[in-house]
Amino acid sequence: MRPQQVCAYPGCPEFAIPGKSRCPQHYEPWAGRRGFDGYDSPEYRRNAARTLREEPACRMCGRPSRSVDHIIPKSQGGSDDRSNLRALCRACHKRRSQDQARAGRDCGFA
Repeated sequence: MRPQQVCAYPGCPEFAIPGKSRCPQHYEPWAGRRGFDGYDSPEYRRNAARTLREEPACRMCGRPSRSVDHIIPKSQGGSDDRSNLRALCRACHKRRSQDQARAGRDCGFA
């Protein structure tokens, strides 16, 4: 078992939550994960299907598109409106999702 770590919040002497870097008072889960709520809404499914029909090629690399990406992520206030969706291949969508997750962690929310 690993020894307990002190909270990473500057000046906090409390122990961090096991497996996390901060204590319960300073821990905030990354808000981006909450953005997954609502992906089963009729509006999203309708607009996602329309996006894939209208954009058969990935906007980033030109390969066949297989997934739909929110240009402005839902976690940052983006909507399911067609104007906020774009078609990407799975590889580009995965890379973009990883970049967004990394940016969320770099902001101190993990």
